[in-house]
Amino acid sequence: MTTRFQHLAVLAAALVALCVSVPFAGAADAPMSRDEAHRQIKVAERAVPIPTTVETTTIGTFDPATGEFDGLVTEIEIINGKPVRLVPSIVINAVNARLTFQIRNATKPVRVSLREGGFAFAPAGATSVTINAGRLSTVHWTITSGTKTHRDELIIKRRGIIGPTT
Repeated sequence: MTTRFQHLAVLAAALVALCVSVPFAGAADAPMSRDEAHRQIKVAERAVPIPTTVETTTIGTFDPATGEFDGLVTEIEIINGKPVRLVPSIVINAVNARLTFQIRNATKPVRVSLREGGFAFAPAGATSVTINAGRLSTVHWTITSGTKTHRDELIIKRRGIIGPTT
């Protein structure tokens, strides 16, 4: 049982206890029926977000002709006189992540691979390639075409409660 569903079960139990113990206006001494408590719980469940299974994020654009990458890249900044690596991060509202890399001037096939496992190919002339990062929270990726390569990493953060927001 996932943590999310455990929280839902606790919420439902709390609602039942609350509904049974607190009388409604105009019903000073009459306890709530089980059917009414069940109905109110079902109404409350409609407000609980349904998890999104996958979210796709564009990471940037790779030019195989030059090897240049324009997008989410690690930067080095000097803070208090010392170099500090600033790894890019994204926040997604889904369980699984998919990463899309735009491609410009691809005259040869393009390959994206993850050090943590997995790879994806795009044929020559393609304008993008997408790879599944699943539930990874840190991704070390490499994009290659011919002799041109770019490597970097990305941090993927997920919301505490995944699902539609209102």
